[in-house]
Amino acid sequence: MLTLFDLPCKTVGKAWSPNVWKVRYYLNYRNIPYKTEWVEFPDIEPLCKARGVPPTKVNTDGTPLYTIPAIYDPERNQYVSESAAIMRYLDVRFNELGKPAFPTGTGGLQKAFLSAFVPKLVPLWPCAIPMVARQLNPRSLEYFKATRTLSFGKTVEEFENDVKLREESWEKFKAGMGGVARWLGDVDAKVTGESARESGGFIMGDKPIFADFVIGATLAYIRALWGEDSEEWKEVMQWHGGQWARFTDSLRKYEQVV
Repeated sequence: MLTLFDLPCKTVGKAWSPNVWKVRYYLNYRNIPYKTEWVEFPDIEPLCKARGVPPTKVNTDGTPLYTIPAIYDPERNQYVSESAAIMRYLDVRFNELGKPAFPTGTGGLQKAFLSAFVPKLVPLWPCAIPMVARQLNPRSLEYFKATRTLSFGKTVEEFENDVKLREESWEKFKAGMGGVARWLGDVDAKVTGESARESGGFIMGDKPIFADFVIGATLAYIRALWGEDSEEWKEVMQWHGGQWARFTDSLRKYEQVV
């Protein structure tokens, strides 16, 4: 059985990390057995170094950067990190299951998708950072505050108190997601004669791929931070003709946390 490394929060067993949600959706979708090992923020680097989990990036000072998600495959004694790399590995490892995250010939398309999608998330961070801070256990909270101040040049408290910035950022994020909604087809239905609902709702139709798990993970992140009963989540579910409510519903069956 695989081990999926995830970030915990105050609510035991609650998954919130968007990067880990990409992999969790994928594992559940393909029915690959796994268990979750929860790792607090300051424990990620020591754990990765001790177990031989490969770094995902290089810091500006040249030192390796270790991040979650990562998986451990005991049958091959193999650790893999970074969501796309994990899915590529498991596409091959469990080829007989079908339903790959990277169907043949889609690698370039999905790389282009990611390059276009990631900038649309930038306005979300001023809104999300204070919400993440509220979720974390004390040790991770201390680490999160210090590292986000270095990354963004503002403290968590400054983001929390800058209501105007958060309101403006939320509207920019909404506009960006409108572009993503067009990729999924509903807005282009007048041209193609086929809406996203009719074609299956995902990027390539009725079967989700890596790009869909990226979108789904973003939505799962928002729901986890604000809560399913929050006005913010209800608002997102109404955006762009209810596109994100339909998209979320399409992935609900793959949300088990084990």
